[in-house]
This record gives sequence, C-alpha cells and structure tokens, in this order.
Amino acid sequence: PSRDLRYDGVFIDVENDVRGHIRGNRLFRMWGTVRNVSKHVRRENALKGEIVFLQGVLAALPDPVLVLDRSGRVVFANMAAEALFEAPAERLCQTAFAELLETEGPLERLFADAQVSMVSTARAPFLAQVLLPGGRITVEGTAQTFDLSAETMLAVCLRHLPRTVERGVWQRAIAEAR
Repeated sequence: PSRDLRYDGVFIDVENDVRGHIRGNRLFRMWGTVRNVSKHVRRENALKGEIVFLQGVLAALPDPVLVLDRSGRVVFANMAAEALFEAPAERLCQTAFAELLETEGPLERLFADAQVSMVSTARAPFLAQVLLPGGRITVEGTAQTFDLSAETMLAVCLRHLPRTVERGVWQRAIAEAR
C-alpha cells in the first residue's frame, strides 16, 4: 500500500492497479483503479501489536514453555526453556521432544492426557527429567492441547523441583511402580 491524499485532505492507504495499452512503442491508453485499504492496514498494525505483546508475555514467563506438534517436534520455546535446556530456541526447534525430556510415558500419552484434561479444569502434572550433557534435572510439567491452523499442538509448561522434593517424588514414584 501507498499513502495518498484524499480529496478532503485526509491521508489514506491505497492500492493502485494500473494497466496500459501500448501500440507501436507508445502508450495508447492507460486505466486503473485506486482502492482504499486503510481499514486493512489498521487491522494489520493492530494484529502486529498483539503479536508483539504476546511474544513479550511468553518471553517473560518464568517457567519454561515448549510447544510441540504431533510428531514431537518443538515448534516454540520461550526464554526460560532456552535457559533450562542450555540451548537457543532455534536449536531446540530442531530437536525432538524425546531428546530433551524423559517422561513417564510416550508423547502420545501426554497428548491424550492433555485432551482429556481440556474437558475438566484440573490438569494432572507429570514428572520428567531434562536430559542435559552434564546430567539430569527433574521437573514437573503440565500440558494442554490447542489447535493451530487445523493442527493439534501441545503446550508444555515445566517447573523445576527443588532437590528435596525431587528425591521424595522419585522415591515415591519408584515405590509405586514396584
């Protein structure tokens, strides 16, 4: 779009569609339309502002957040996730979920549990271990599914467990498994 001065002195955003008829290397006739797209430009700018706001909110969250597709590919990681996994978001988005976290069950179970919890308001937390080159860190996670462009995605929020809680939780989990 370009800016144009309307007949009443107000600047508007317009799109021009101009065509020409050329005969013998000369412009014979020219015609076109001018369309006011100010409403669309205002909406686009408002949406850009909302996107910047939401990106700021996600970046400011103190808990790591990962968004996964059905195949387990990370499609988004916030700054807290970058700090937890000691890797930039770009690298996390090239990594499979199973290479980042070890969970009690397969990814399909997380998707299924998250979809069931959409019906109820309670989200059952799950335990996982962050797989780092220097060792493992135990985290508690919650997950929720959502649709994005007709594809079901899984938002996973992780919370680091203090060492004392971590030992007790894992000892109970091992005892229950026996």
